[in-house]
Amino acid sequence: MRRKSLTKILTFCCLCSLSVITAGSASWASAPKTSDGTVKNPWTFTYFGTSTGSVNTMKEGGSIESGVSLTSCSVKQDGSIDKKGGKFVSTDGYDGISYYYTTIDPENENFTLKADVTIDYVNTSPDGQEGFALLARDSIGENKVSDKPFYTNSMAAIGTKLSYTTDEGEVKSLKDGLGYRFFTGISSTENAPAKNSFTVEDGVLDKSRLIKAGETYTMILKRTNTGYHSSYINDKGETVEKVYYLDGKPDPLCRIVKDKIYVGLAVARGCNATFSNIEFSVTDRKTDPPAQPHPIKYVEPDYQITSASTSATGYYKTVFLANADGWVTPKLNGMSMQSLTVKAGQEVIQPLYLSKGENQVSMVFTPDNAYEPAAYTKLKSYDTQVIAKTIIYKSYPDSVIYVSPQGTADGDGSKNSPLALEEAVKYAKPGQNIYLAPGSYPLTNLKIERGIDGSSDQMIGLETDPSESGRAVFDFQRQGSGFQLWGSWWHLKNIDMTGTKDLKCGLQVAGNFNKIELVNAYNNGNTGIQISGTSNESFEKWPSNNLILNCNSYNNADAAMEDADGFAAKLTCGEGNVFDGCIASYNADDGWDLFAKVGSGIIGSVTIENCVAYKNGYIIKDGQVIDAGNGNGFKLGGSGLSGHHVLKNSISYENKAKGIDSNSCPDIEVYRSISYNNEGANVALYSNKGITTAFKADGLISYRDKFLDVEEQIDLNGQDAGEIYTDNNYLYHGGKSANSLGEVIRPDMFESLDTKIVPERLSDGSIDMKGLLTLTALAPHYAGARKGGTQERPVVWVVGDSTVSAFHDDYYYPRYGWGTKLDLYLQNVKIKNLAISGTSSLSFADSEEYKTLLREMKPGDFLLIGFGHNDEKTEAERYTNPMGGIEDSGSLKNSLYTRYIKKAQDAGVTPILCTPIVRRNKDNKYSGASGHITTDQVTDKGNFPGGDYAQAIRSLGAGTGVTVVDLTARTRAVYEQLGAEGVKNRHAWTSSKEISIDDTHTNSYGAACNAWLLADELMKSSSPLKNYIRPGYGVPTSQMLTVNPDYKERVYVRPTGVSALWSSVGSWKGTVFGNVGDAESINKNNFALDADENGTIHIRAGEFTSKDAGKGVGKISTPNEGLALYYQAIPADRNFTLTADVKINKLVANNQVSFGLMVRDDIYLDLAANETLGDYVAAGPLDIASTQQTNSFARKSGVLKKGSTCTKVYGVGDTVTIKIQKSVDGYTCTYGENTPVSAGFDFKLTAIDSEFVYAGMFASRNADVTFSNVQLTME
Repeated sequence: MRRKSLTKILTFCCLCSLSVITAGSASWASAPKTSDGTVKNPWTFTYFGTSTGSVNTMKEGGSIESGVSLTSCSVKQDGSIDKKGGKFVSTDGYDGISYYYTTIDPENENFTLKADVTIDYVNTSPDGQEGFALLARDSIGENKVSDKPFYTNSMAAIGTKLSYTTDEGEVKSLKDGLGYRFFTGISSTENAPAKNSFTVEDGVLDKSRLIKAGETYTMILKRTNTGYHSSYINDKGETVEKVYYLDGKPDPLCRIVKDKIYVGLAVARGCNATFSNIEFSVTDRKTDPPAQPHPIKYVEPDYQITSASTSATGYYKTVFLANADGWVTPKLNGMSMQSLTVKAGQEVIQPLYLSKGENQVSMVFTPDNAYEPAAYTKLKSYDTQVIAKTIIYKSYPDSVIYVSPQGTADGDGSKNSPLALEEAVKYAKPGQNIYLAPGSYPLTNLKIERGIDGSSDQMIGLETDPSESGRAVFDFQRQGSGFQLWGSWWHLKNIDMTGTKDLKCGLQVAGNFNKIELVNAYNNGNTGIQISGTSNESFEKWPSNNLILNCNSYNNADAAMEDADGFAAKLTCGEGNVFDGCIASYNADDGWDLFAKVGSGIIGSVTIENCVAYKNGYIIKDGQVIDAGNGNGFKLGGSGLSGHHVLKNSISYENKAKGIDSNSCPDIEVYRSISYNNEGANVALYSNKGITTAFKADGLISYRDKFLDVEEQIDLNGQDAGEIYTDNNYLYHGGKSANSLGEVIRPDMFESLDTKIVPERLSDGSIDMKGLLTLTALAPHYAGARKGGTQERPVVWVVGDSTVSAFHDDYYYPRYGWGTKLDLYLQNVKIKNLAISGTSSLSFADSEEYKTLLREMKPGDFLLIGFGHNDEKTEAERYTNPMGGIEDSGSLKNSLYTRYIKKAQDAGVTPILCTPIVRRNKDNKYSGASGHITTDQVTDKGNFPGGDYAQAIRSLGAGTGVTVVDLTARTRAVYEQLGAEGVKNRHAWTSSKEISIDDTHTNSYGAACNAWLLADELMKSSSPLKNYIRPGYGVPTSQMLTVNPDYKERVYVRPTGVSALWSSVGSWKGTVFGNVGDAESINKNNFALDADENGTIHIRAGEFTSKDAGKGVGKISTPNEGLALYYQAIPADRNFTLTADVKINKLVANNQVSFGLMVRDDIYLDLAANETLGDYVAAGPLDIASTQQTNSFARKSGVLKKGSTCTKVYGVGDTVTIKIQKSVDGYTCTYGENTPVSAGFDFKLTAIDSEFVYAGMFASRNADVTFSNVQLTME
């Protein structure tokens, strides 16, 4: 055993000036040394994770011997918190922390870490994310990276917000308490774990103690052969411990990084702490005591009737819920019914017919004696229990129930004898209205229980009596918990909600199909109006399809100024919720908050329209404007989770933070809205690092005449900037608000910019901006928000193949389809280019983009149809017959008409057919395949008649009256006139060498030329789309062609000779290269490349202990690969087909394992390298360990692209025929009986070696396969 016992106690005052050590500094610990003098278990400081920054520090000179002082906040002179850094996230599997840590070897070592933790400062208004921890992690975050979460498994002895359940079953929270927290089940640091895929176990170790500044707590975290122990030594000297038992299973802290566990001291968000008397010891697992058995935990039976205790109708649904499997017998007034099967956590519903008055409902439940709630867990009792509930059936006969502040439970609901509010909401029935007398209703809480519902045609109304002046005010007197609406089909109108206690919403909408109209929520202790349910229920039960209409929410503030929004639909809300015509102002936190977190998962898409958010982040107190919390106008997501939330025709101005904030949601949609003079970015579209964004924005006006240095925060990942920076979005950069054409927003485009004007409501409830930010006739016609809505531009939908689509190349001259350049020639339309590389008119109809087209096309739109290239392919999945008629199934005409023309016409959309552009032909001949005239083909997949594809499209247009843009004829004329040499500058070049020219795909100049041809043809036509051609549209010039600024000429030396390790097999050469470890790893233990006397080729990657287990070497991943390969060099301009029968001898199910056929643009001879240069296409399986195994893949510009999901999966002992085929348009991969894949593989492999491609057979990581009947056929 090695032990460091450190007794020196260091303290410091957080208010004084400190010299600190920041992340990335050297290690300071005087740790034990090994025999060669190197430090064993060195300690290092870092900070990382969400919200961390400059306040996350370590005091200089700290070490495990002398003590360690960590900070995560700065403090104002008055002792209040200034800036916070990081956070402990209780539910989502990541933290943002200051961290002083070491590592241990989990295979051989256990550890004990003990420290006295003195709290130098803790936020005096805790938000529950501050604290300290003795923390062991599965992985470490990137040093100083604060704009992303780093998910990991972890074990902690921790001081932060924790909860516990009292003996009476009440859940209580300590903010902040002392306890434990275990995160397990997380498999990636980069990707948020799916809901229910990971486990959080946390709790308190001392229910009576809260963290306080100046106090010291002794905490212990240790790993033994039994598991992880989180401990706290209380004031009596007793050690209170919680154990996470390993139970002989793999250590969860070895799932991401398998050979290290990170152990250390941490603080987060609003806590500064000194760790003293630190003891850290490492012991040998082999000599440590053996694992102790996991004791059985006994849990209380929890059986409930969860349905309402009242009913206004005789028909009543009893809802029963149990935490055990078993059988229940329902009883009504002593009469038994048929027993029902119960599953733990699943509702059982028994319809009943009640009698007037009291009804005794009971559920006699017998748990299954064999049922265990979890491993090592049993119920405290398996006895039969009777759960009884009295249900009162009572109703009021009139259509209106009158209520007043003086009403009683004994009233009859008439105006002269009004009911108490609480009584009325219990017994209202569908179609009734509850009229509230104006005045104040003192309340502690008000709850409409689930099951007290109206219906779609008979809602239950609750509103201020429309015959009287004034409003009903629900006043919770700073002590009440607010109004909870769990019922459905209610209509609330003209009511005020005010005065809830801290952290309680004014109105929580938890039911479905409710309408909340003209409700004011103000001066509440949390969000004014919030749509949310409970995380204890599934997404399907979360509140959905609620409408919040013309409501105001203002001056809501929690004590910590952290959480009170104007409106929210967050954490636990379903689909279809809408906010329309609402105003949020002067709320402590945000105007709107649509936050989602990993622990509870994705929420439903929310729509916000015709709404206004201003001055959030401030509150009004005693007549003064007070600086409060964050203060975003519209905060539209959280945790990097998808939301697809929609904001339209709305205005955000003078909020303390951002105006429109994606808050890491990667796919919000913002349409025709205004953001003005917000103190943060007017528009912020971003997500967590590594998440692909899919934002949509159209008609945005961002304008400012204050805070002129604050620009937009637009951070796209994997998304074309042209989708946001358009001619109809006016974004603030460089001191002006301008669109992509440089057209600017001016002050005279607004009636007024005087924000002293306060928005009001008109008699119909809609918002009257009183001229503020109201657009004049000088403003852009299709942008910004207007009363009644801004007219939406017609959409020009574009479908087609790679000659039409967008790309993201790193080529010398990258590929561009003509659909990407239409904006040069069309105006006052929105172009949505859905074209997909590799698709035909047949295969495109199987895509998500096709579904989008059908779903979103609307009357007045246009549809450009640009197929042909891939309809020629001799594959059943893509081929269409050019000779068949419109009625002939399988013909090109039938495909275009039924899938596109008729669908468009039925939707009120104008279709336009486009014939395909010609392929560049070096001999300048376009009467054959280059001009889309094919001959009959017979393959092993069937017969494929040839014909003139362009002529078939012309004929279809003539027969249906649909406009045809003949790009085949126009491009042929240009190409024949200029010759192949004259048009080479219109085509993509993968490298700077002319041999790399792509004869099919155009570059940006070529795409612009073809878009101009299309516009020119339209002007000659009768299509109404001609009215949207830009005046004076001009022919593009070659000056627009520039070399890709991101292109880097890569240095590559083609290897000569053959391997010294692997024998050649005929013309096939063997090699091992890439990410396979070091050079010594390339040996015959880790790999095999050989052949038998029949020429059958055998390749093995990795070592095997059985047919499906072993040690992996190499991998397929982004951005590198390591593999064993037999290959041949083939001239890059030659087309070919490579096939083989592959027998799977041994295979380990791992997502980085693969085998099959591969074509590459680089090759290396027995070279260990973490990163190779080139691209490749492979026919073979990937993601073998998942349920979504793919049948092909490629690497393009360092990004791994996957083909289709396998419909047939092959395993050990199977033989599968694999084929990879190169044509002028790219590559087609076939894996056994799975559908051939070419979509996405339509690129030339000439970026590295422009003269040759390298084709062959491969295996990677843990695959042992043999290749027979190998055939390479050259065209």
